[in-house]
Amino acid sequence: MDKTKGLLTLEEAARYLGASKISLRRWTNEGRLACHRIGVRRERRFDIHMLDDFLAQGDIGAPGAQDDDAPAMDRLGQYAKAGVQRHVCLFYRDPEEQWQLSLPYLLDHLKAGNPTVYICDSSRKADVLARLRDEGVNGQEAIESGLLRLHSSRDTHLKTGQFSADSMIETMRGFFGELITAGTDRQLLVGEMSWFFTNSPGVDEIHDYESRLNELLDQLPSITVVCHYDLSRFSAYDALQACRSHPVVQIGNHLLSGLSAESQLKA
Repeated sequence: MDKTKGLLTLEEAARYLGASKISLRRWTNEGRLACHRIGVRRERRFDIHMLDDFLAQGDIGAPGAQDDDAPAMDRLGQYAKAGVQRHVCLFYRDPEEQWQLSLPYLLDHLKAGNPTVYICDSSRKADVLARLRDEGVNGQEAIESGLLRLHSSRDTHLKTGQFSADSMIETMRGFFGELITAGTDRQLLVGEMSWFFTNSPGVDEIHDYESRLNELLDQLPSITVVCHYDLSRFSAYDALQACRSHPVVQIGNHLLSGLSAESQLKA
């Protein structure tokens, strides 16, 4: 009888938890996450009950208590030092809260001369430039110098009239390559996720896409990705799935691990 039947591979378990394979290896080595060892190579295998028990434990592997008054990028750096990718699910409830929470990421990078890609959907490109102008940043100059690149979901996520996780992963791979070639210490990519509500074919692949982004970011620790999720529009199910697919979640001024945020949303 095949004892591995029904068990998940390391990659499958990482997708289920919304974490990286590197994190899973560390958690199993530290004894925080149980696993089976299969074959001569002692490969890790997981059953669903193990993973659900792990999720129920909450904030596993995250840094200690953080100062919520510290800049978001400083707090995010604590996660990075713990081996957690800078892939953030930013929850907001209205446009003002969206900009209140997201502007610090943009200003931190642009004012330091670090390249930034912003993919608009619920906002227009003119809205982004106006918000930056209010903060003393000339977005048009940043665009002309190549420091800031503005795109829309229509020429990225939905450029063929439908969404494909495979296609968008390749698009992101290209963006990341361009950001890295800029030669700076840090880079930022921001994406508004309201394109999900267009009901275009394939949008239900959103959570698979977000999980697969973690695999790309495993090897790119200098890149921060911030995904905007409107809690007033996303269902409870989709909000919980977003927690699972993002190593870090921002709710108001609180930065949490995805596992901890999921526990709070369930409460």
